[in-house]
Amino acid sequence: MKYPYEIIANGAFCFDTLKPLDSLAAKCANSLVGNVQAEPILEICITGPTLKILGDYVIALCGADMSPQLNGADIFNNTAYAVKHGDIISFGETKNGLRAYLAFGATKCEHAPYTLPTSNVLQASPAPEFTQLPDHLAAALFSYKFTISKLANRMGAQLEQRLDNDLSPIITSPVMPGTVQLTPDGRLVILLADCQITGGYPRVLQLSFEALDIVAQIPAGAALQFRR
Repeated sequence: MKYPYEIIANGAFCFDTLKPLDSLAAKCANSLVGNVQAEPILEICITGPTLKILGDYVIALCGADMSPQLNGADIFNNTAYAVKHGDIISFGETKNGLRAYLAFGATKCEHAPYTLPTSNVLQASPAPEFTQLPDHLAAALFSYKFTISKLANRMGAQLEQRLDNDLSPIITSPVMPGTVQLTPDGRLVILLADCQITGGYPRVLQLSFEALDIVAQIPAGAALQFRR
């Protein structure tokens, strides 16, 4: 595969993907450069790389604000820029959000700007094993504030707080991005884009697509809450 860039200095997590964790931010970036939604896009997490452009393109960034620069001059999210072979894109301090998306295309296009979520309240519906929860635990899921732990990656995000879990493991059953599992030690795990397709932990909630986009921008240590 021929990439439109060369990595001069790598970031913390930086790779091309067809399964962006924040699908809305990726869609907006691709739309700004005339790409279809399913076009591969560079997902940048926590700290950004330094890239040398290998060709003439139109680029756009959406998602987290990572203080991007083009040839040492500030550029901004939600804006398409023409770049040429040899140009340098770099990143500085992450001001807000967790993941940014860099799209490469051929045409400058207009698109409604992407805005980072202002609330970490996640829309969720009861999943198959929700009805097995005692009333106090079912209520706790929608009243407690939970914290994203450091054990979070593209497969899933574990939450810090523990619930008093007496549920038995289930027969291995289908899961999908947005499924919230309750582990034997009482921790909740939100499955994300690269999750497995089956699992044996009780499935207690299922997040909406919009909620999954929000989770993609929540850093470790930040709080979230579920709502129906």
